[in-house]
Amino acid sequence: MCHIDWGYEFGYDTVCAKKPKSRKAKDEPFTVNLYPYGCAKLRMTEMPAVN
Repeated sequence: MCHIDWGYEFGYDTVCAKKPKSRKAKDEPFTVNLYPYGCAKLRMTEMPAVN
């Protein structure tokens, strides 16, 4: 994974925007451990792929 500049929806400071501000990576890719759905308090059903 890598970090990208993904802002917030207009008027919100906790709701992410539908589209990223930039598709360019902010840093080098890194490895993360993803846990099966249901084993974590924060659930992500999909990871966005930005090509």
